[in-house]
Amino acid sequence: MAHAGLIHALLACWLTAASGLAGTHPDSVSSSRITVSGADLELRVRTELRTWHEAALVDLDLSGALETGEIEAARESLGAYVRSHLELRPGRGDQRLGRLPLEAVSLEEVQRPRGSYPVYELVLAATLPPACDGLLLRSSLFEAENPLHRDQCTILWEDQRPLTRLVWAEDPSFLFRADGLNGGSLLLGYLRSGIEHILFGWDHLAFVLVLVMASRSVRQLGAVSLAFTLAHSLTLAASVLGWIELPSRPVEILIALSILFVALLNLRPGARQLWPEALGFGLVHGLGFAGAIAATLAAEPERVQALIGFNLGVECGQLAALAVCLATLRIASRGQSWQPASRVRTWVSLLVALAAVYWTVSRFSGG
Repeated sequence: MAHAGLIHALLACWLTAASGLAGTHPDSVSSSRITVSGADLELRVRTELRTWHEAALVDLDLSGALETGEIEAARESLGAYVRSHLELRPGRGDQRLGRLPLEAVSLEEVQRPRGSYPVYELVLAATLPPACDGLLLRSSLFEAENPLHRDQCTILWEDQRPLTRLVWAEDPSFLFRADGLNGGSLLLGYLRSGIEHILFGWDHLAFVLVLVMASRSVRQLGAVSLAFTLAHSLTLAASVLGWIELPSRPVEILIALSILFVALLNLRPGARQLWPEALGFGLVHGLGFAGAIAATLAAEPERVQALIGFNLGVECGQLAALAVCLATLRIASRGQSWQPASRVRTWVSLLVALAAVYWTVSRFSGG
């Protein structure tokens, strides 16, 4: 009984945290593309309007789009924001050369699926000094507003092959050498991003949790995990590669409803086939995973490499979550079994169902 109470207390704390972070979208991403031709440097920063607005309050009427009268003011304020949060130094970061002065040139809405969050691209320009042989980028874009934010930065230097890095709070610098001797790995960067996305994706974790609660054998749990993995990998790849386009908000609502549906089924007595639920709803969750990288990165040249790393990270995070769930259940049963007691299954499913109701209502209302 004491162990069951501990599980209830831990779950309540987790759901409280999940509700508290619901307003911070975990798919906060951007792409920065730097193009160098001769002495001309162009920087394009692309992200969702809600991310821009969190940083500089540009959507003043909260209409979900920038009106004609707001574009000019937004361009200036966003230009100032980027200049203060993204530092570019020529000559491999030579301090004597100083920062490049970036001038905001234009702000344009990027074409997107109907019903998804608006995406805007800010274009800035600068002039490189003579004989420039590299760049040092340091970025804290959107870090204060969302510590989970990731920026995929691509540099196209003259006719060289594009080079891409993932920049985030723990690794905010990108040193580019024009001689081509550049290290680092975009794949590893997105591997880490995928792990963090699943571990901080409270709704996806809740779905995995209710599936664990419903599983009655190791074989069934394995089939459920495999079906969920195959399904979300398929739609994640299709979305990032541009084969399918669906509005993001309805997808988020469907994810919340899928959690509610499975949690309520868990309240009914008796066993059931779980792999159809994992397979069907996994397709929807894959579209949710794609929201973390598809909106801003679908046009990037390194999107396949980003997709592979991100998907591997999601799988690693999912396996880690499963391991924690099973270990906790094992401890609660005093080492006798990983299967949850009927009472634990009921209470966990009920609490997850309540969280799913909260997520559904919040997403319907646009929160």
